[in-house]
Amino acid sequence: MAEPTLLIASVYAPSASNDQWLRLQHAWLARTLEGVDYRFGIVLNGVPDLELPAGIEVIERLSDNAGHAAGLASAAQWMRSGSASHCLFLDSDAFPVTHGWLPHLLGQMARFSKRVAAPVRFENLDRFPHPCAMLVERSVLDESWFSLRDGIEAPNLLGDTVRDVAASMVDRYAEVLPLLRSNVVNLHPVAAAIYHDCFYHHGAGSREFRFRVTDRYRYLESWPTPWLAPESLSARLFDDSDAFIQLLRGTSDAVRRL
Repeated sequence: MAEPTLLIASVYAPSASNDQWLRLQHAWLARTLEGVDYRFGIVLNGVPDLELPAGIEVIERLSDNAGHAAGLASAAQWMRSGSASHCLFLDSDAFPVTHGWLPHLLGQMARFSKRVAAPVRFENLDRFPHPCAMLVERSVLDESWFSLRDGIEAPNLLGDTVRDVAASMVDRYAEVLPLLRSNVVNLHPVAAAIYHDCFYHHGAGSREFRFRVTDRYRYLESWPTPWLAPESLSARLFDDSDAFIQLLRGTSDAVRRL
């Protein structure tokens, strides 16, 4: 059997919402990759076995939560063992939302001569690509400059030094197609994001609901817009993901009437 053209990996950390995130990922991948030959695997990072829908494989079971970087390293090693042309890293609370996103991104990557496509979260004052939804050419995984290690420092838009996975790629502009936040409706300045009208990333879906721009810097404290509470954001998404995504994209009837 021929190898698939796309390998997709997601790291799951301990969270009470893991079953819901996995169902969402699985459903939206199937919807938006119809006709594409792909494999989807997950790393269980200190997570008890989940009830896996058909078609999902477990890449590795780490007995303790060794951190996001350790899970990403396991995912990358699994990707290297295959011969797919492209690989997609997804956070557990992220998934594609547009049919045809793969040929669209591959076309733009070719047009701009890029080997990586990933969100750059300027809304969080970051300047580096983030692996919440990172599409890479398979050959990139063998490059010395490609790193998803933890503890790497990089300057943000304030000139302050921050640490994050993929921060080492802060200056790889020649390699990265930046996917910018494209929400028409913003219910939160960082969370509930859609990037390049291709990927949804909830943000802090399996950890404490905190972000550098809002908590560390209090950069947005003078903004008058009320933000939805984290429990409200997740409840609306889990209740009806289609309606929630349509609202954020500006395609719902409520937005069209504005």
